[in-house]
Amino acid sequence: MPPKGPVLSSASRFQRRHARIALGPLKTRMVKPGTLKRYQVAVTWFFITLRMCNMCLPKSMWEFDLLVLDIMDMAWQEGEPRNLLGDVLSGLGHFTPPLKRNLTCCWRLYDAWGRSELPARAPPLTPLMAVAIAHFLFLEEGWSAAVAMLVGFHCFLRTSEMLSITSGAVSFATNMLSANIVLTETKGTSRFGGLEMVVVNDPWIVRLLAKLKVGLLPGDRLCSVSLPRFRLLFGRGVARLGLDSSFKPYSARRGGATFDFRSHGNISLTMVRGRWRNQRTARIYINLALQHLGELHLSAAIEQRLTAASRELHRAMEAEVG
Repeated sequence: MPPKGPVLSSASRFQRRHARIALGPLKTRMVKPGTLKRYQVAVTWFFITLRMCNMCLPKSMWEFDLLVLDIMDMAWQEGEPRNLLGDVLSGLGHFTPPLKRNLTCCWRLYDAWGRSELPARAPPLTPLMAVAIAHFLFLEEGWSAAVAMLVGFHCFLRTSEMLSITSGAVSFATNMLSANIVLTETKGTSRFGGLEMVVVNDPWIVRLLAKLKVGLLPGDRLCSVSLPRFRLLFGRGVARLGLDSSFKPYSARRGGATFDFRSHGNISLTMVRGRWRNQRTARIYINLALQHLGELHLSAAIEQRLTAASRELHRAMEAEVG
């Protein structure tokens, strides 16, 4: 079975060679496959746009910077998404490393774009919504998907983080009232020495986590559902409950962080739990989510569905671990 993770440097030369062949060329390991695909699509779009505009590649680096600047300005006027141009700039730097530090004007324009246009963010889930969607996931895929959803809301996890938790990453307090989860597949791993950790202090979720761990090897994932499947089921759950389709799996992180802040009003505590480095970023994140919640109006029928689903999940929890 070829390895899926990093190669152990302590292995024999033959083992390392075999493992590296399975992993592929080293230059393909610089970015994740999904990121590389995005870069390829964006850079292809860039060169197709050049051809359509009858633009030629310049000879000097600073002229190339100005050329990309023109393309970005045109994309702004044409209504193209900002993340496409971010992938263009990152992709050009990835495929042609000398460009990485020489697109100064372009990155300044990219920052100006970000200040001029707020990104469209998935609205935050309320606790009732999160539990109701977890109930739908429980009916479709069992406890592993439901617990991933509950942990994601409780600990403000990104979607990939909540689905990549392994059995060995979860440890429990002696009184079984809390659990620590070490996160490895997260945006902050490079900043925090390769790992981040969150604490679960909801006794029901702790007991469900302990139940899920039974029979699993340390490297086995607690959630058996793939990311595409989880997104599909989440969308179906949102539709079944009558919620707006703008709610996405990332809404769990936004909703959990907002609920936490509203419970105590201390932005610093929410920052630490949500693993934000910059307080200004966290404040913007929370304030926009609070604004979304202030504009949220649910019909009586939807409220009844949410409440019924929440009760059903709590009954299932009692039957499972009560």
